[in-house]
Parts: sequence; structure tokens; C-alpha cells
Amino acid sequence: MKTVQSACFLASLLADATTGRLMPADMNRPYVWEKAHVETLFDSILKQIPIGSFLLWQPNGKANLSQLSRSRLGPVAILKDLQSHTPLSLLLDGQNRLASLMWLANMRPDLVTAQLSGTEKATWGSGEALVFDGDTGSVIFVPSALAQEGLRVPAWMLMRSISAEQSVATQKGLRQLYLHWETFKSEHEIDLFLTQFEAAAEAFRDARVTVTTIEDATAEEARAIFLRICRVGVQMSQVDFDRAVGWTPKPPADVSPEPECP
Repeated sequence: MKTVQSACFLASLLADATTGRLMPADMNRPYVWEKAHVETLFDSILKQIPIGSFLLWQPNGKANLSQLSRSRLGPVAILKDLQSHTPLSLLLDGQNRLASLMWLANMRPDLVTAQLSGTEKATWGSGEALVFDGDTGSVIFVPSALAQEGLRVPAWMLMRSISAEQSVATQKGLRQLYLHWETFKSEHEIDLFLTQFEAAAEAFRDARVTVTTIEDATAEEARAIFLRICRVGVQMSQVDFDRAVGWTPKPPADVSPEPECP
């Protein structure tokens, strides 16, 4: 067993997940993120705040990865038949983040969500739409009926860099939306929003993450590593959390010279 660490573009990791080359290890817990967690993740990407690393597992050559993995990551297994597919790597840590990004990149808002878990269905199958909103400059959930209110675009357009299909669909969608915006916004307002949108799309395109890959590990070794990651450390107390929230930088010390004696 050996450990390899590297940095990669987030879009590259998503591309692997989109094609089924990367799936969650079966030992992962179900998806547990709510809408507030999802919006915070996307806000971090827009503000270029690190979103944490990802831990992958590449079992040794004797392992059957299809027996060690789950058959779905976000919407992927619903879009593709992965039951007979063998992934190349398994995700040990980062499932909620990557699945949320997969849902963001999904161009199928009509996706059937009958197979989703309780929390995942409540977050992604509630009938609300995920949009990039011009007023707030953020990615937010809104009622589907309000998805085109004001200057808004479907959030999946932010991930146009993951595939040629996504890029072409974004260009086509923006042309159609432009005609809609012209009915109630000035050309200047639309141009300002498109500049804002391009900056947001660039933030997603240029986002980089650290990926740690455990190569040639047995299932027992991977399980031991997974359990250690889940249990390591001491949970932050409420007192420590409140102290961190209230922390402010100390004022600089006064280092002005002493007045000279007359």
C-alpha cells in the first residue's frame, strides 16, 4: 500500500465522477447534507475559500471494485446504468461535497428522485431549483416557479467546463435567456449580470482541490483508514466554538519611541 497526494482541478474530479470512473466506497454513510450546507459549499467556491481535500482508494488488482462501491453518486446512477460498471477509484472521504457538486452540474431538473435517501430527497427532490442569482451573486435554492425571476440562470451553467455537451447547452441556454431578459432589463444591466456570471463560472472552473489516493490497499486496510478518519480528533466544545466566533485580532502594540527628556 502507498499513499499519493496531488492537486487537481475540481472540474477534473467531477468529470471522473460523471463518467462513473469514481464512485463512493460502500462503507460510506448515506448523503446527509441539507440545503444550507449545499449553499455554503458553493459560496465557498465563489469566494475561493478552500473546500477541503478528497480521499480516494484504488484497491489492489485482485479486488472487484463493483462489489466494493455504491452504484450511485448524486444523479449519476440515475442518468447512467452503473450496475454492471466497474469504477477505477472509490471515494472514502468527500462524498457529500462531491455528490452536491454532481447535483449542481446536473442538466436534468426533471430527474426522477424516487431512489434517493430521505435527506438527499429533501434537499434535491423538493421541487426547488438551484440557480445563480444576480441580486445576491450567489447560488441558492428557489421555488421552481421563480427560477427565471429577475436575472437568474440555472446553476448547472456554472459547470460548463466539465464537458463539451455542458458548454454547448450553456451557450444555447444563455441565448434564450437573453431574449427573456431583454423584455424587462436594459442592455447595460444584462451585461453587468453576464460579467458577474462569467466571474462565478471562472471561480468554479479554476477551483483546485487536494486529492489523496491510497493505492493497492486491501479492503481491510481501507476500512481501518476510513474508521480512523471518522473518529480522529476531539470534537470542538461550545465554549471553544463561541471563543472562535468572538475572536478578533489584537490591536498592534504601541512601539512609538519614548519622548526625549528636555
